Amino acid sequence: MFARMPRYYFHYRDPQEHLTEDWVGSPHATFESVQREAELLAKEILSEEVEQGCSPSLPRCLEVEDEAGEIVLFLPFWANVLAGAEQGVSD
Repeated sequence: MFARMPRYYFHYRDPQEHLTEDWVGSPHATFESVQREAELLAKEILSEEVEQGCSPSLPRCLEVEDEAGEIVLFLPFWANVLAGAEQGVSD
């Protein structure tokens, strides 16, 4: 029998502080998988918004919630942060 993977919800807060909630979520076996998904989603969101003419320097945020309703990852991002992550730059 297979163990059920926990589901995580990736909510997006835009530069105007509007929250778009993820009502579907996605299952992940590890927290590292959750982190990778959040990073990929942040890059996709930023790319789409820049194509639409939004400033890449405005702060955005992903708030990842677990099945219990707890925020388990808070990922603020903007163009400079994502560029640094791709180059392996750390604080």
